[in-house]
Amino acid sequence: IATMVQLVEIVVEKFSPALYNSLGIFLPLIAVNCAILGGSLFMQSREIETLGLAFNYGVSSGIGWFLAILAIAAIREKIRYSNVPAPLRGLGITFIITGLMGIGFQSFGGMLTGGDEAPAAVEETTAEKIEESKVKVEEELDEKEISYNDLIKEEE
Repeated sequence: IATMVQLVEIVVEKFSPALYNSLGIFLPLIAVNCAILGGSLFMQSREIETLGLAFNYGVSSGIGWFLAILAIAAIREKIRYSNVPAPLRGLGITFIITGLMGIGFQSFGGMLTGGDEAPAAVEETTAEKIEESKVKVEEELDEKEISYNDLIKEEE
């Protein structure tokens, strides 16, 4: 929805500058409201169960959005006084900045989720294999009455 609002904003700016100027700040506000609605719907789809967790998610999302918008505003202000090539000025450099920031934020996605399960399963599987190997070696030693060194030599 927010992308659609931005697309409408670009079209209105191109074909009706008077309407674009009269709407002023309202089109970006609509886009931000769409983003907030998207955050709320995302929280609902994750089925957050308690009010405390939902409150924490909402406050944390708000802080995250604030930091992202603040960073984009700061970067755009810096770029305004920089020597950007003509074809990239305006919307082009904004898309590049937004894409790079998106990649940066995506890199944080797996830091706290899903990391605990895989190593535990691997350790458990490894521990089970070691235990099975010990039992097998002990059984073979009991049956054949050979030394542990003889078993190692056979495996090599």
